[in-house]
Amino acid sequence: DDNDNNGENDEFVKKPKIVLVLGPYWPMLFGVTWPLVLGVSGWTGYSVILFHSSFIMQLVWTCCTLSLVAALFCVSCRDPGIIYRQA
Repeated sequence: DDNDNNGENDEFVKKPKIVLVLGPYWPMLFGVTWPLVLGVSGWTGYSVILFHSSFIMQLVWTCCTLSLVAALFCVSCRDPGIIYRQA
């Protein structure tokens, strides 16, 4: 067989799957949102949770903070459902 394209038809081109997307407001994410979340959460963790709470409260606070950071990352870096223009 003389086909160099492994049996694929040249007429059909697959669109790449977008896995990680940074939108037009990513500077706001890294310059405002992350510093607010990490700053307030870090200050709270250091000044209140670390010295004046039980181990269970520290664990709950850590889980909540990490969940918030993971949720914000998933929202900010997810494919928003781009619709390709029909040519």
